[in-house]
Amino acid sequence: MFMEKSVMLFVLSNGILWGLQTDDPAQKELAKEMLERAIELASHKEQDKQLDSDIATFIQKHKPTDMDNKFLDAAEKSETAEMKEFVRLGAHVDVRDGLCGWPALVSAAQKGNIKTIRCLLLDLHADVNRTTEKGLAPVVAAAMHGHKKTVKFLLAQGANVDRATTAATPYQWATNRLASTSEAADVKQCASLIVQAHEKAQKGAAGKK
Repeated sequence: MFMEKSVMLFVLSNGILWGLQTDDPAQKELAKEMLERAIELASHKEQDKQLDSDIATFIQKHKPTDMDNKFLDAAEKSETAEMKEFVRLGAHVDVRDGLCGWPALVSAAQKGNIKTIRCLLLDLHADVNRTTEKGLAPVVAAAMHGHKKTVKFLLAQGANVDRATTAATPYQWATNRLASTSEAADVKQCASLIVQAHEKAQKGAAGKK
């Protein structure tokens, strides 16, 4: 985009110089219009530069740091002592990895890794509802792979089955799985736990009215 605008500015500037040097009134008028267009393009170019700068700043601010990456690697290996140390040194417990956009909790939930999950939630106070960039919640990640104990633990720690994300809510996902005739039995059991949590929350809300 910058190169295209630079070429246009070059052509316009030469046209303006030629137009201003002629005695033809019509050409002078055209040169004035070209000058206004050149100023407009230059202004937009500066806006584009600022936009690029803002985007670069945003990416730099939100991309995982070296300490974050070390923490994510330790979480992947279920090295809980190292996880705690990296957080102490400045790693962010809810950071998403730069490749897939997954936080450590979702990755651990998908594997049913209770050891890592307990460390994340009980020791490091991770957000139990922290989703991937595409909206996959930890409780759904566990349920999709039939990790019943993990689903129970996440629900006990406050997983919100009605929280809206960029994807379906956990409850919506669960009702769809239960309606499926081809879903695996262990996944349906996990889906039932999520539906039960939804119903319990609804009763609790109704009781407060």
